[in-house]
Amino acid sequence: MRVDVLGIGVARPCLAALRRPATFAAVGLLCFGVQLGVLLLLRAVGVPAWLGNGIGFVVSAQLNFLLSALVTWGDRRGRRAVTVGRWASYQGSTLLALAVNVGVFTLTSPLLGDPLGAAVGVVTGTVVTYAVNNWVIFRRNEWREGPVDGRSAPAEVAP
Repeated sequence: MRVDVLGIGVARPCLAALRRPATFAAVGLLCFGVQLGVLLLLRAVGVPAWLGNGIGFVVSAQLNFLLSALVTWGDRRGRRAVTVGRWASYQGSTLLALAVNVGVFTLTSPLLGDPLGAAVGVVTGTVVTYAVNNWVIFRRNEWREGPVDGRSAPAEVAP
């Protein structure tokens, strides 16, 4: 089936495939806004920039976890979207993405300059974050959650 999007006919499966990455990007932008807001607020009351940015990052990461569990991968949550195990795994993936970001920046900035090196680091860290969230932390559990189309699978399958 085709759907009209801005005057362009698009197949419905194509739109469905773009939903999660678009939601992931929107949540990331919102969380970046929160991080920046915390940084600016703390700077206004005299907190050093490095500390304000770090606090903003931590606040943003917690909001990102909640929105990821409830919105971005909300269709995969089963009965409980937010669990201690998922939260702990998410914190680990955040540290992994930070390490990838810093590592890529360190390797690329001498060749590309700081702004482009930072951009390459952020993009690479974002790809790692999406992959870990999609395939590890918020992975689809076919047995409990049903088929990929989001419909619930029957609890028992008749022989």
